[in-house]
Amino acid sequence: MDALAGPRLQLRPLAAGDAGLYTRLYADPDTMRHVLPPAAADQARRAFDTALERAARPWPTPRVWVLVQPPEAGGLGLVGLDPDGRGGAEVGAMIPPAHQGRGYATEAIALLAGHAFTELGLDALHTRHADGHGLAEGLMRRLGFEPAPRQATPHPIRWRLSRARWEALQGDK
Repeated sequence: MDALAGPRLQLRPLAAGDAGLYTRLYADPDTMRHVLPPAAADQARRAFDTALERAARPWPTPRVWVLVQPPEAGGLGLVGLDPDGRGGAEVGAMIPPAHQGRGYATEAIALLAGHAFTELGLDALHTRHADGHGLAEGLMRRLGFEPAPRQATPHPIRWRLSRARWEALQGDK
């Protein structure tokens, strides 16, 4: 799994030293309020161990990257791709409230979209979020994702970005 670099951020693959960041994010009620109920620390640690083990497997298995703003080495958040088995993947970002609203998720998902479409050859990215999550809605619109049909789940709001739409948006830059 490759590291990805943008104007302000680097996305580096999840590593063993990221257990603290991962478990803090998944156990934090404020970070998780639009995602799922916060995990207990031991549950979050098991999820981290699973994510780390998957990272060692070849694609297509779920991947997690850590957002880093050089020269700092500590992570600001997480972003991931989870293949859907149909030529696409779900993309998601986990940014704690202290780092939200600064464009980090926008830059990270844009980097990941470029990687997904050009390096991994995916046909589409999709994402979902809870009703009333205005930050996520604005993020998806900024990145060119289009609304997809709602589903009767805890995360009914769906978005999709096709490779063709992403390529057209790249031509507009």
